[in-house]
Amino acid sequence: LNCETSQTVFLGVHLDDRVAFTNDYDLMTNGFLTAPIYFPGTALYAAVQGRHRAMARLERAVNSSRRAMAKPNAEPDCLLDFWSIEVNEQCAHAKEAGEKEPHFANDHDMADSIMDFLFASQDASTASLTMITATMKEHPEILARVVKEQDTLRPNDEPLTYDLVQEMTFTRACVLEQLRLQPPAPMVPMLAHGPFPVSYTHLTLPTKRIV
Repeated sequence: LNCETSQTVFLGVHLDDRVAFTNDYDLMTNGFLTAPIYFPGTALYAAVQGRHRAMARLERAVNSSRRAMAKPNAEPDCLLDFWSIEVNEQCAHAKEAGEKEPHFANDHDMADSIMDFLFASQDASTASLTMITATMKEHPEILARVVKEQDTLRPNDEPLTYDLVQEMTFTRACVLEQLRLQPPAPMVPMLAHGPFPVSYTHLTLPTKRIV
């Protein structure tokens, strides 16, 4: 369910084979937990090959999105489409000015970023979905109100749209409260590459300290 949601939000109709992509994505993810032994037949080898295939599908998705969004009156269907519109405009401006296209305006680099987005979304989204499911089990009266709102707004299980989600006031309130109670990523440690002043204090961390 989480993979399906992420693929729909980021890639929409441009991902040509979701089952094959999900299988390759799983192989790649499992590779992080395997022994660092790389030759045919090992899990790490399967993970690397899976990533190559997944990246090829993402590159085709990027190409499909950019071609679709270059058409007159094209309507974006996913986040990649919105990004493609922006990239296409930047490329057009560069061409008019006789300049090179932006360095990121190619299928491979855009696909690489999409892979990062997918990978980052899986961990946080999975954690949040798991926690809100447990919370709803502990509070059936809240779950009943969420179900009632969904039945009212989507009586025939209509697909989600931005405008429809904006009408889900109680469902959205539950999601925000869950994120407040149990944020999936409470901190993101980073390495300071220079003296780093700490906000609202008089402290400055020295170089190479964890922020």
